[in-house]
Amino acid sequence: IALFYPTIVSRQRLAGGLSDPNGWSPAGSRGTLEGNRTESPATIFMVDTDTVARSHVRELAEKMGLRFQSYSNGHELLASFDSTPVGCLVMEVRLPELDGLAATMKIRAGESGEGMRDVWIVALTADAREEQRAHTLAVGANDYLTKPVRMPELTEALRRFVQARRNRASGR
Repeated sequence: IALFYPTIVSRQRLAGGLSDPNGWSPAGSRGTLEGNRTESPATIFMVDTDTVARSHVRELAEKMGLRFQSYSNGHELLASFDSTPVGCLVMEVRLPELDGLAATMKIRAGESGEGMRDVWIVALTADAREEQRAHTLAVGANDYLTKPVRMPELTEALRRFVQARRNRASGR
């Protein structure tokens, strides 16, 4: 099963789909999540064994002006946290070596560094059962998407991440 149905999305259409009433757009002057700010763009981390899924998310991130890094298991991800600030983590629930739920619990417990405790985590899984969703959110994921993920669902998940990031920055 493919993670995404193939869709050609222009940067302008994507930006329009993620823009908010206050004028924020991921395709701002510097391509950052905050539009015109001069800081470097957020990094989207993807953890999934499916290389096709990773390439689709990479393509979407690049169209949004975001940095992208991918990993195939939770150990690789946790080892990378020392060197790269993470904006959003898109992670498969079932991973080899260290699965997504265990990695989420380690992140929330501060085992990957205090600065990473609050990283936005979007869980991916083919398991659409409500019990799985509730359990995944209970262990610390911020959002939950089922495979195959469609572009509108991913866009909405990234919109929720951006809004949460904006709220945190403004102290809300």
